[in-house]
Amino acid sequence: MNKLELSLLASIFLIGSIKVFAQDTQYWAKQYGTYGELLGGTVVGGISDLSASYYNPGSKAFTTDSALILTTHSMQAYIITMDDAFGTESSLTSSSVKASPGIFAIRLQSEWLGDNQIVISYISRYDFNFEAQELNPTPYSNSPISYSANEASVFENLAEYWPGISWSKEVYKNIGIGATLYLPYRSQSARNQVLLQKMDSTGLNSSVTVFEDYNYYNLRALIKFGASIKLDPLMLGFTITTPSMNIFGIGSTAINLTATNIDSTKLRGVPTFASD
Repeated sequence: MNKLELSLLASIFLIGSIKVFAQDTQYWAKQYGTYGELLGGTVVGGISDLSASYYNPGSKAFTTDSALILTTHSMQAYIITMDDAFGTESSLTSSSVKASPGIFAIRLQSEWLGDNQIVISYISRYDFNFEAQELNPTPYSNSPISYSANEASVFENLAEYWPGISWSKEVYKNIGIGATLYLPYRSQSARNQVLLQKMDSTGLNSSVTVFEDYNYYNLRALIKFGASIKLDPLMLGFTITTPSMNIFGIGSTAINLTATNIDSTKLRGVPTFASD
């Protein structure tokens, strides 16, 4: 390369690095396909398997050797702990061992497609569960001491899947363009609950009940545009992802805050009774 070409290439890298942090949740958090795994998701410039439908639909115009891809991490394991959950001195722990999100993609082959490449894909973006519950009772006896039972529980589930269809074509020499239409489906539910019960030496019962609950699902659409330039051994590429457009969704939420025989001023604004 001459000095002009080197300066131009350096300028491209410099401009691109200004917004490179945006890839943190787009490409680097999870990887799909063998190339994405090997290179940590930094494969927008060049990808040569069907995971290009996600990373850069434009470079899929050069990938005619594979007709099917199915990848996933072997296993993923995590342990999450919440200490002193909701101020109840309960320690909530949830663990999971399972196959982690992956990609399935298949190329449609037919003579009538000509130079057009069509790929059907399915990506598992999120699959998370947290379920934990703990009860901390104080043993009751006939002696004049107080009795208490504190319970804290958390249940949360999140899943998001991206089915999509991709088109790409080599439009001029080693220049490929493409687009992928995704219809992401997301569902999430959660319930946080705290129960505090106490009886003092006089027999007076006090209690606090707090629970929050919500669940929803949503279907939306987005398009990822991509272009790739193949300059052996160098490949350049860029992608543009549109904002999501809502198609349909529904959800519900509920809350219940109840305090009995407890000074509400000590409960950080929790009313005597509130339910909705």
